[in-house]
Amino acid sequence: MKKVTIFCCMLLATAALQSQNVLLPGAFTRKLGIDASKIRKIKPGSISDVSPNRQVAMKPSGRTVNLTPDSTIIEMMNQVDTSLLRQTVQHLQDYGTRYAYLPQADSAGDWIYKKLDSINNLSVVKQYFPLPNGDTGFNVIATLSGTKYPDEYVIMGAHYDSWAPDSTNAPGANDDGVGTAGVMEAARIMSQYSFDRSIIFACWTMEEINLGGSGYFASQAADSNMKILGFISLDVGGYLKPGNQPSTFIMHQPSSEWLVDFYAETCGIYLPEFQMYHGNWYTSDNWSFSLNGYQGIWNCEDVNALSQWNHTPNDKIGINVNSFYNLGVFVKAGIANLASMAESEPRPLNLRGFPDDIKITLIWSPNDSVDHYNIYRDSMIYATSIDTSYLDINVTNGIYYSYHVTSVFSGSNIESEGSSPVRIKPRPPLTFPFTDDFENGTMFWELEEPWGLENQGINQSWCLSDSPGSNYENATNVMADVGPLDLTGCTDAEVSFMTNYNLENNYDWCYLFVFDNSLVFLDALTGNQPNWIQRTSSLNDFLGKPDVHLFFLLITDIIIIRDGVYIDNFTISMTVGTPESGKEDASNTFKVFPNPFSDPTTIEYVLAHDENVFLTIYDYLGKEVEVVLNKFQAKGKHQAHWNAGNLPAGMYYYRIQAGTQVGSGKLVKN
Repeated sequence: MKKVTIFCCMLLATAALQSQNVLLPGAFTRKLGIDASKIRKIKPGSISDVSPNRQVAMKPSGRTVNLTPDSTIIEMMNQVDTSLLRQTVQHLQDYGTRYAYLPQADSAGDWIYKKLDSINNLSVVKQYFPLPNGDTGFNVIATLSGTKYPDEYVIMGAHYDSWAPDSTNAPGANDDGVGTAGVMEAARIMSQYSFDRSIIFACWTMEEINLGGSGYFASQAADSNMKILGFISLDVGGYLKPGNQPSTFIMHQPSSEWLVDFYAETCGIYLPEFQMYHGNWYTSDNWSFSLNGYQGIWNCEDVNALSQWNHTPNDKIGINVNSFYNLGVFVKAGIANLASMAESEPRPLNLRGFPDDIKITLIWSPNDSVDHYNIYRDSMIYATSIDTSYLDINVTNGIYYSYHVTSVFSGSNIESEGSSPVRIKPRPPLTFPFTDDFENGTMFWELEEPWGLENQGINQSWCLSDSPGSNYENATNVMADVGPLDLTGCTDAEVSFMTNYNLENNYDWCYLFVFDNSLVFLDALTGNQPNWIQRTSSLNDFLGKPDVHLFFLLITDIIIIRDGVYIDNFTISMTVGTPESGKEDASNTFKVFPNPFSDPTTIEYVLAHDENVFLTIYDYLGKEVEVVLNKFQAKGKHQAHWNAGNLPAGMYYYRIQAGTQVGSGKLVKN
């Protein structure tokens, strides 16, 4: 299977196709500038203009903002030491390279671990995970335990690996030595204080290749239903154009607007001169969290006056890092936001939505001492629930619905601030083989604008396009997503599609990828292909997984725009079970009730023949949880009961096999 190596922190578009672990020509660094007409400035002045003692209810984040700065937060911010920041960046630069596949990266990680482990009140671990080439890397995770809600977390992270075309000469001072130094400085300062929630200070590896470190952490967190309010990525920030004031471009996916608003509101209180702008063009470790259903942002340095030597041997102090004052402002902003989130009032966390045929299932993590939860749909109160789940059956396939949830506490009847929102479109289940010629719309797709339909398909039919009716834009990073695909019972699977495209060669790309603990790229399109051709990629690396999503990702720089990409006759084919003739599919003979469930749940099935029956439960990532049944049974109707016990709330899957009958389905534990 083809793989893509992707350098994500500043130039996500600097990806190169990797086949047989050999980089093809095309990795590059190109100076960036952003069209100012496409930038939306965030105006924290709308907060700071209000009387300092006034409470402002229901800001865009759903947060009640106290505009009087907290003296303890100011005390922490004032402890940021730019001389220590410089010392740390210099030490990291002196490794010469921190390319994740070289021993210097492990040496740097060991040093970071020892430094953090020497700080009082922090619990520090190395989180090991497999690298794409079969080696093992590790994240350094330092946790300051919360005193009131220790199982709820806010996270600040940076990546300590580096990359340049010559992997042995990648000093990586600005990308991302400064971010790592900032995370370590925040840990040093904040460890002296206590907070209601736990704070994680994370140093990732493998960001430059495929978001490997943060991807592994975020996937494991989602798998265990870890309660995370938000993740802030500190990636670059050591360069400030002479004469400019510190500013940040808050890079994010559309699903993380809540955290964008929270960050802007907090900085408006504690750093009112810090200029902030929206941006969603490039990607760092925040993307790993967004793809796993969490709020994630990247506060990047000024993209209109960007450091010019990232990913080169000149990424050093004095050349590419010229302002530790600027870095200090970024660290202060991170401290203020971590502390504010860690001390915020309880709210429902981990709101997830699962679309189905004419219904949507919502689940979330519980708060203590709750009388009931209020469910809001499209900003209006819609329903209540005493459980941490809700099934909405008053929906129409193909239409988007937005939800958030609040807690109403027992006794006081006080309603909490809202959860971060989710936006969901109900749709029929995918049936296989699945072919979409787009003549009936995009029912099965989640599209980020401007992805949509255009009448430029095969024989002038409808097709999927990244920019219908026009050329794509500069500095864009938008996705089209189809799924989930249940590959738990498959022995072979592949995806194919017809395409033609016109992209700036080797600078603008359209990728097909799967997120599986990290980015796994199946295909990459660039250059000019005027005629329709078929592209095919194997999905066999994901067999046995119950929830596989496929993404088309368009990434462009700021130099040249072209017509873009057209996709038609998108097909997913798979072989279920052993490839034997006469094989029966028993998927229609199963019922699960209740579902969602609080324990136990019942799986009812009908056997066509006397057979040995295997019933297995898998977690969200396809890891086996329990073998519920392994016994011989007579034909006819049977029931099996499963008690999830102490397993965390979330999505699970069952797979049942009886001779040639094979079936699977979803289970949602409240």
